[in-house]
Amino acid sequence: MLAPMNPGISKQERGNGRRSKRVLLLRRDNRQRNLFAGGEKMRSTGLQGPFALAISSIDSEVTGVSAGTYALGCSQDDRFHIMYVGRADADLRARLHAHVGTYSEFKFAYCPSAKEAFDKECELFHAFEPPGNKSHPARSDDSGWICPRCGASG
Repeated sequence: MLAPMNPGISKQERGNGRRSKRVLLLRRDNRQRNLFAGGEKMRSTGLQGPFALAISSIDSEVTGVSAGTYALGCSQDDRFHIMYVGRADADLRARLHAHVGTYSEFKFAYCPSAKEAFDKECELFHAFEPPGNKSHPARSDDSGWICPRCGASG
């Protein structure tokens, strides 16, 4: 059984040093299990989900009217496969409604501003290179925003 993730080890646990090494090894092993699956490094999106890409699921999960980013795709072998990333500058729920019927699942995150949604969409686009995105995310008209990863302004 793996030791719980506890940042501090008491003097009792340290004992002669053997137990503390074992706890640290178990912790390291636990982190590796979280980072690797099937020999590939799993990247984190920082998004909530996955949820079914259906009106009812969207309405129950995305409850606020806000800018945000999202990823569309499907789950296989306990992993979410990102096929498309996008953003909403003002109403994330309405934007997701427009995608119903295109993919089976979605993940999302609210963003405090349209600019932050653009930045997060760019980060996801570069990190995952989704096959459904044919070009770099576009910035909002007259915004002057540039991609935080590659400097693209288009």
